[in-house]
Amino acid sequence: RVSSWFREGDIIITETGTSAFGIVQSRFPNNTTGISQVLWGSIGFTVGATLGAVMAAEEIDPSKRVILFIGDGSLQLTAQEISTMIKWKTKPYLFVLNNDGYTIERLIHGENATYNDVQPWKNLDLLPLFSAEDYDAVKISTIGEAEDIFRDKEFKENTKIRMIEVMLPRMDASTNLIK
Repeated sequence: RVSSWFREGDIIITETGTSAFGIVQSRFPNNTTGISQVLWGSIGFTVGATLGAVMAAEEIDPSKRVILFIGDGSLQLTAQEISTMIKWKTKPYLFVLNNDGYTIERLIHGENATYNDVQPWKNLDLLPLFSAEDYDAVKISTIGEAEDIFRDKEFKENTKIRMIEVMLPRMDASTNLIK
C-alpha cells in the first residue's frame, strides 16, 4: 500500500531491522533514492541520516520528500535529532513502526527475551516536546486508516514535519523476514 504513495524523486530511508526487510517488498518509482545500512546493524542511524538527507534535499530541490521508516526501539536511541530537524524547519515524514520493542531481535533470539522490550514512549508527543509549531502527528492502527492517509492530498505534500506512528502487533514482520 505504501508503494502507491511514493513518488518520483522521493528519498526513502529505512532503519536496520524489520523496516529494512519490509521496504524491499515495496516498489520505488523512477529516480527514487533508498538509504539503509543493514551491513553494520547500527540501530538509530537513520534519524541522523534523515536529518542530513532532508537538509540536503531542501537545499537542492525543496519538492523532494524525505521519508523515514524506523522502529520504536531504534527511535529511542537518537530521537534528539528530531529537535534539530525542527530547529531548521525541515519537513520529513517520520513513520514510527511501533511493535513494542525490537521485533527483529525477537525473531532471531526468541520472542520472550526481556532485553528486547523497550519502555513505551508517547512518540507523537515528541514533536510538541521539541517545540514544533507546524506539524502533523498521526496514529495509524488499521489498514483503513493507512489507506485514508495515503489518499489524502494534503498529506502527499511535504509542507511540514510529520510523524506517523503505525501501531503493529508485537511480532509483526514482513514475509521475507519470517520465511
